[in-house]
Formats: sequence, structure tokens, C-alpha cells
Amino acid sequence: MRFLAIFFQALGYLWLAVVGIVIVMGITGLGSKDGFSAVQKLLSPFNLPNLVVTLLTLAPGIGFLLLADIFKQKIKSKLFF
Repeated sequence: MRFLAIFFQALGYLWLAVVGIVIVMGITGLGSKDGFSAVQKLLSPFNLPNLVVTLLTLAPGIGFLLLADIFKQKIKSKLFF
């Protein structure tokens, strides 16, 4: 169980780091190619498709971190009983 907790935590942080870097690189590339107005349109709070795609991209990393937390709680509950 402890191995799974560590594995899923590492995988979650790795996923979020890689996806974060890819998102920042995409925004930077868009800004250098199409200018600041394109970045404003992309990051607009009314751009719901971008929000949905970003959340779907980040969801596995968040899920891995939640799963690691569940395993850690199970480990702690077994230690006290």
C-alpha cells in the first residue's frame, strides 16, 4: 500500500508538472505567433471550451493525487488499529 501511495503521488505531480509546462509553452507559442490579443482571447473567462479542455487535461493528475491520499489514509488507519 505504501508503494502505491508513493507511486500515485509521484505520478500525479509528474503529470501536473508536464501538463503545466505544455500549457505554458502553448500560451507562449500562441503569444509569439499571433500576438497578445490571441492570448487574451484564449485566457478569457468566457472561453468555455478552453476551460473544459484544460480541466480535462489536468484531471488525471488531480485524480492520481486524490488516489494517493486515499492510500495514505488507509495506511494510517491500519497503523492505529
